[in-house]
Amino acid sequence: MSNITKQTRRESYDEVLKDLNKRQALVYTYLRSFPEGTTAKNLAVHMHNNGDASSPERNSTHPRLNELVKKGYVEIISKRQCEYTGRKVAVYKVKEV
Repeated sequence: MSNITKQTRRESYDEVLKDLNKRQALVYTYLRSFPEGTTAKNLAVHMHNNGDASSPERNSTHPRLNELVKKGYVEIISKRQCEYTGRKVAVYKVKEV
């Protein structure tokens, strides 16, 4: 990846963060570390393990993910079986800007 591409991606990221509240920004930042996307539950577990969520339950991330989808910063890209519950769940990914 060229330096110009890295710079423009960083500028886009900074612009997105200006539009988000603190919790949305935290969820968005963590979701960026999953380039192939992830589930709300997996994201919650990851955030909890790093001390940024009080609980590993999906309810700590799912509402923010829905808000980010509505704002157009995140998209649902597929469904897959949750490794924790065995149910089919949505896979979220940061939209490329």
